[in-house]
Formats: sequence, C-alpha cells, structure tokens
Amino acid sequence: DPEPDPAPEPDDKPKPKPPAGKTEPEPWKPPSKEEWERTQAALKKSNDDGKRHRLRNKELEEAARAGETEHEKALREAREEGEKRFREPMKKSGVRAALAEAGFTAPDRLMKLIDWDAISVDDEGDLVGAEAEVDRVKSEYPELLPQDKPKPKPRPTGAPKPPAAEKPKSTAELHAARILGRA
Repeated sequence: DPEPDPAPEPDDKPKPKPPAGKTEPEPWKPPSKEEWERTQAALKKSNDDGKRHRLRNKELEEAARAGETEHEKALREAREEGEKRFREPMKKSGVRAALAEAGFTAPDRLMKLIDWDAISVDDEGDLVGAEAEVDRVKSEYPELLPQDKPKPKPRPTGAPKPPAAEKPKSTAELHAARILGRA
C-alpha cells in the first residue's frame, strides 16, 4: 500500500520578496572632527588600558614567582628563554614591516620610537598592538613620513638653446684619438 501524498499546505506563509536590484553602497563619508576625536580618544584609552593590564599581569606573575618550587622555576625560565628567542624577533620584524607599510622610508631608524611593552605576540604568532603603535608614531612624528613635493613646472621659453661649447682636448685625448684613427 503506497501512502497517499499529504495534502498540500495552505499558502499562509508570505512569499519571499524577489531580490532587489543591485544597490550601490553608500559612498564613504569621512567622520566629522568630533567623531574622529572621540574615536581617537577611545583608541588611546583602549591602548592605555591594555598597557595597564599587561603591567598588572606582570606584577601578578612576579608575585606568584615568590612561592614557586625549583622545578616550577626551571620550567618558567625555559619558557621565558623560548619566548625571548622567538617572540622578540617576531615583534621586531613585524613592527619593521608595519612601519614600512605605513609609508616610512627608514623603518629601522624608527624602531627606537616604539613602546615595546605595548606590543606582544599571541599564541598564534600574531602581533597584538603593533598597528596602534605605528599609528601613534605616525601621529606624533608626521614629519618622518615622506612628503609629496610638487615637481617644479618646466618654464617654456622661445629662445633656442645654443649648442654646448666644445672643451679643448687634453694631450692624452689627442694621442688616444690619433691612435684609434679618429683624428
């Protein structure tokens, strides 16, 4: 016995609307001065909070070290040595690349302006805080960014350019020309 098909469901549900024609995205509008200042203040606060939390974390770690055993101390020192050997070079190369990408022409010379405590490498190997530091350097030292200098306009003149005056040849040049058969 085949089962009879169930009765079709009534059309109570609204039908989906047909896709709208392609709508162009709204053109980008720069933020107002107030919005920009508010965003920059929030970014600065966030960066300061992050730095404060990292420093507090460091204090708590140092307090925890006071009661650790020799084995725990050896494990911690081995972990810290590994971080120094791999994470510090990752921080430096990542910041150098971020400075170059930001448009600085001599990123190696700017490395001393970076607050290294504000930058860390997470467990996935990603830099945390590097973009904020580069933005800080850009805002504090805008003169270090290359400036687009306008090229001088050519000054057209109607005067013909006289040919360059021929310099007298030295004795060595005369002898060389005679030997090569050009004299």
